[in-house]
Amino acid sequence: ECGIRNTECGIRNAEYGVRNTECGMRSAECGMRNAECGMRNAESSEWLGAHQKPLQKRFLKKCKMKNFSLSILGPLLILLAVSQLGCYTFKGISIDPNVKTFAVRNFETLADNAPPTLGLEFAELLRDKTRSETPLKAKNEEPDIEFTGKIVDFRVSPVNPKPGELVAANRLEVRIRVGYINRIDEKKGWAAERDFQHFADFSSSTDLLAVQTNLLSTINKQLLEDIFNAAFNDW
Repeated sequence: ECGIRNTECGIRNAEYGVRNTECGMRSAECGMRNAECGMRNAESSEWLGAHQKPLQKRFLKKCKMKNFSLSILGPLLILLAVSQLGCYTFKGISIDPNVKTFAVRNFETLADNAPPTLGLEFAELLRDKTRSETPLKAKNEEPDIEFTGKIVDFRVSPVNPKPGELVAANRLEVRIRVGYINRIDEKKGWAAERDFQHFADFSSSTDLLAVQTNLLSTINKQLLEDIFNAAFNDW
């Protein structure tokens, strides 16, 4: 019986040895798989490191394209919405879309002491501003809107010095009388001519002729803005 039991124990020990061998083989397989996973992770890290910057650039480019599209579409949608309301804007002014043409007649120079060509020069400035800052086309015969005008006052007067100032100044003042006709919508035209005036100061020790060109440039810019606001923005 003891011999039989010893034989059974030997068989069992042999079975345990086989099982241990199988477990060792499985552990070796698991180690190999872990090694493969580590290699794949390393390869992934290397690929991500090599392609990270290009991917970031592509992503940022797409974002910029989307932002650019929105920056373009936004104003266009606003412009479309405004046009559906019956008017459109151009450089801050509002014009009826039915108004297509304009004319500026030569201004007369009626003021004493004014340069004889002042009226003609101002009319040309008004033409240039209308051409460059509105979509309107110049037309002499039956234009949709029409400006007429005259220089009615051109004067130089002394300006008393302010407290603490010793040098007095002179003031050049120009006044223009303007007519505005709107043949598309008569209500938006002016029933009567309107006066616009502006001034610029200069030192009393300076001769007017030496600074007249610069002074008139300053005055004319303001007069043009006032006329535009009155005609196109109903100011």
